[in-house]
Amino acid sequence: MELAFGVLAQGVVDLGIESVPWGPGFTVFFDPVRDELQRREAVSLTGVPDRDLLRTLSELPSDLPVLRDSLTAVQIRRLRRAQVGVCEVGRHEVVRRLVPAVRLKHVTLLSGPSVTAIHQLSQYAPFMSRTLVSNRDRVATPVITEAQRLGVGVCTVDGRQLIDAMPFRPSRHTPAAWHFVERVTDRVLGG
Repeated sequence: MELAFGVLAQGVVDLGIESVPWGPGFTVFFDPVRDELQRREAVSLTGVPDRDLLRTLSELPSDLPVLRDSLTAVQIRRLRRAQVGVCEVGRHEVVRRLVPAVRLKHVTLLSGPSVTAIHQLSQYAPFMSRTLVSNRDRVATPVITEAQRLGVGVCTVDGRQLIDAMPFRPSRHTPAAWHFVERVTDRVLGG
């Protein structure tokens, strides 16, 4: 049985959490926002990769009209270029329709236990909690020390939890985090 979060994947599936492969050895676990995924599928909208557009959208409330006059010309241009389903740009108002379609939960890396693997997982620190799933029974002390320092969990393929991952607590929703969510959404929706 595959491991996730340091527990058997079946337990994760029972919680409604899904996963997508993310590069060699990486798996990203997420909680799907079903309404948004269905809305996007209905208009053939996958992930939105444009960081500038996401920055503009993050400044707007979702599903509430905003006076067009309150936006800059650059913001209006970005919104007008957006794919169908992202927003509605009217003569006097703009309405953001796009919301994150997944809630990132955790990333695992199935790998040999090394400080390099811990550092590879650390690139995901701004987005979710992280665990190294060691493909070996023994994990060296320097690897454990670095994992503890960086808040990375460590477990073995046979299910032994060596270190719990530090819980992820986002301080706020940033355009950079939203961009990563959109990359995952693109993978989920087959974009």
